[in-house]
Amino acid sequence: MTGTPSALRFQITVNDLCQKTRTARFDACFGFLQREVKLASEDVKSHLVSIGQKPKQYLGRRLTGGQQIHSITHYSQRNEWRFMRFAQDLRQEFEEFQSHIRPRYEGFLQRELPGHLPWYEGGNGKNRQKDLRRLFRWDAELAAIQEKLE
Repeated sequence: MTGTPSALRFQITVNDLCQKTRTARFDACFGFLQREVKLASEDVKSHLVSIGQKPKQYLGRRLTGGQQIHSITHYSQRNEWRFMRFAQDLRQEFEEFQSHIRPRYEGFLQRELPGHLPWYEGGNGKNRQKDLRRLFRWDAELAAIQEKLE
């Protein structure tokens, strides 16, 4: 083989890798999830919230206990524009949400997810804003699900 290692290019995007391994990853977790859903569903109708449509579709095909499956927007880079537009369209509400949730979220990250902090604090504030926009939209999406159930 000629050339330097830097001349060799192997390209597989995260999206490609996710597409190719999705069913295997979901299958690997399904038994555990099925047991947890069974425990949570004793004497009550259970509801599940999927992050994105792919898990919702998978669970809809596999779960047999009559659980209602809802979804919220997936956090992928491909959907970043959705989070950004939502926060821009509701700028005042986003600012209020952000001022309320940011200290609590950062405390949670420090206690529970310290490995996420370097990313969150990096990017000249852009990463922080990405997380907060996601939380803002998810809060609204979860509230809409809750409202439908009442």
